[in-house]
Amino acid sequence: MLCCCTVICIVSRRNGISLSRGEATLTTSAGLQPRRKVVRISKVLAVATSLGMVLAACGGGGKKSTATNSTTSTAIENTATTGGDTGLSTTTSEIGATTTTAAVSGTSRTTVKSTSGTTAKKTTGTTATKAATNAPKGGIGNVVATTSTAPRQDIQPGGSVTWLTSAEQIGYDPINVSGAGSADGRAASMIMDMLVYADGTGQVQAQTAESLTSTDGQVWTLKIKPNIKFSDGTAYDANAVKFNYQRLQDPANKASRAAQANLIGSMDVLDAQTLKMTLKAKNAVFPQAMVLIAFIGSPAAIQKQGAADFNNNPVGAGPFILKSWVRDSQMVMTRNPNYWNAPRPYLDQVTLKPIVDETQRLNTYCAGGGNMIFLTVLQNADTAQKQNCGAIQPSILNGGIVLYFNTQKAPLNDARLRKAIAMAIDVNDYSKIVDGGLIPPMKSIFDTKSAFYDQSVQQQAFNNAEAQKIFDQVSAEQGGGTINIPMSTFALVNYQATAQYIQAVLNKFNHVKVELTNEAAPAHVTSCATRAYSGICVFAQFFTDPEPAWTGSYTCNSTSSATGYCSTAFDAAVADNQLTLDPAKRIQDIKDAQKAFYADIPAYFLEQRETWTFTAPAMQDFQYVNDGLPLLDRLWIKSHS
Repeated sequence: MLCCCTVICIVSRRNGISLSRGEATLTTSAGLQPRRKVVRISKVLAVATSLGMVLAACGGGGKKSTATNSTTSTAIENTATTGGDTGLSTTTSEIGATTTTAAVSGTSRTTVKSTSGTTAKKTTGTTATKAATNAPKGGIGNVVATTSTAPRQDIQPGGSVTWLTSAEQIGYDPINVSGAGSADGRAASMIMDMLVYADGTGQVQAQTAESLTSTDGQVWTLKIKPNIKFSDGTAYDANAVKFNYQRLQDPANKASRAAQANLIGSMDVLDAQTLKMTLKAKNAVFPQAMVLIAFIGSPAAIQKQGAADFNNNPVGAGPFILKSWVRDSQMVMTRNPNYWNAPRPYLDQVTLKPIVDETQRLNTYCAGGGNMIFLTVLQNADTAQKQNCGAIQPSILNGGIVLYFNTQKAPLNDARLRKAIAMAIDVNDYSKIVDGGLIPPMKSIFDTKSAFYDQSVQQQAFNNAEAQKIFDQVSAEQGGGTINIPMSTFALVNYQATAQYIQAVLNKFNHVKVELTNEAAPAHVTSCATRAYSGICVFAQFFTDPEPAWTGSYTCNSTSSATGYCSTAFDAAVADNQLTLDPAKRIQDIKDAQKAFYADIPAYFLEQRETWTFTAPAMQDFQYVNDGLPLLDRLWIKSHS
């Protein structure tokens, strides 16, 4: 998966929140969180170790801007998302919330739960406080719905949210939705709902599904909750799921998530609520892939409207119904009165407003033009906090900012050069220069709390002298000339900071010349996804569980690999990780995959990332799933005590 980092500020509108339901209408002044216990962003980098959300063209963190006007950088949320071998998506939507998945049997991500209505406690030290990471569980990752509990009595229904985002969406036909946590995924979940999702602990949970189970890892039975209807009145059932998955599998549709759907060899509808899926190969962690293909559209509407119209006027079974959409202006979604999971949703309306220029977006928010805001530039996030945006809640992920190497084209099809580049990079110096020493040096692609982390299994260590020897050797073999290494990155301040550092480091070596190209996000994502680039692609790849986000991006014949990497040792370890029912064996498999990866160096990870969220007291029960998708079906606004 590809990802980029951003900062999301989810804050209460400064000029009050409008609340209504039925005949009741009132306005309440949203008291903002006092700042006396909150560390400023300019200092909290020592607490929360990066600005991060998936696939953002932001990469912020503590990086020192080299641009003269960083506050005007274009923010793009979720250009691509994770999962399987579709590690890259050419669909550009919001580069924003981290889009990875985690299976029932996977490692749960490190996260700090939302504390709406409370002030974040100040943490000490140089990194964010990390919750203990759950170890992978044994057995097949079966998913079963939890027992319902009595509805809470303190929830106050009504009100509206205006979410200022950074980019327009391509659309909401499931064949175009790129990820479970990306911006199109967030809106799609409101309109379509989700069969399953990965919760904040990394466990796959049932939503419209009643269960997803298997006894052998190859034949999976999906049971859907009864009596769910699409907003056009037709049945949300096993036939609807099969219809949607067949569309994802159809090569003519070029679906963003075709790889996940194509894990399925055959589908049999056993009854209205039951779909039997027989996979092409055993996969004990198949629910992870299901998280990425969780959006189901109305077959009747798709057939009646056609794909193009459905993309703009989607019909789903989600908590909200699309009321209107004026591209590059706003999308308005209203409460679905017939939602299957009543009394949810609690909000009356959600409005998404794309504002590309971040300074304008922040100014609009500050003037009362929104009560949720997406930011990517550190200075803007600091400004938002100075205006009492609320509590900081960091979440540390595996993976991070990465250098993809095109292993299929010269010059980096030469493994020696990839090794020399890795040896040339001093991650300690990178942390000091680029991140101000506020983000720990990244020596493993896994966070130290991950069950898959092993101190003895790490990326290539810094060795300046040996790197020069390799460059000299390759140059001599080529007649003593210069080794030209093209490098491309997003045309955004924070990615440029990383790319410029790498360029400066490598250009200090004899016989090496790195030419840097800044690209607009759609072009850069497409270039990396199709391996049209030569040399180095600067990107980001975040994930909680390595399967399928990390593993699927580097297996042989991966349909959208950014590197073209192929290793029988890596593939064997990945295959066994998918088959084994022994959690200890799975951990060892991923460590073995790391050994092959670190030896061959198809990519080099530079900087771990995490999310920053700001929540205001008025917004209650804000919950992220899928590493960046807010469950707005359960969000509510507190208007009074």
